[in-house]
Amino acid sequence: IECFICFLFLALIPIFSSFAAIYGSKPLITVLEVSLYLLNLLIGCLVGIEFPVANFIMENEGKEAGGILYAFDLIGAFAGAIIFVTLMLPFVGFLFVFLLVASLKLMNILIIVYGYRI
Repeated sequence: IECFICFLFLALIPIFSSFAAIYGSKPLITVLEVSLYLLNLLIGCLVGIEFPVANFIMENEGKEAGGILYAFDLIGAFAGAIIFVTLMLPFVGFLFVFLLVASLKLMNILIIVYGYRI
């Protein structure tokens, strides 16, 4: 899931780059807009899948962590939304934020591959 989310965030970079160049006097809904909405939907679904998968893994290891995972999920969503809207987006723009999120996902992949345990 992490690899696919990382790939999708990297796929958003050329879409946003070409979106600005093409958006002149085109029809109201372009192929880029539709693909952007579909990619956002797909990323949202994959991120939504991560919580139940993490809960399943924790339960299989004998840890009862449903409440803790849910709390960290909410805290992370709140902090990410606030940081993105108030700090990142106005100052550095979409492309840098996409690269940052993709690199954070890549770090998660490396942690998972090398077996870091909580």
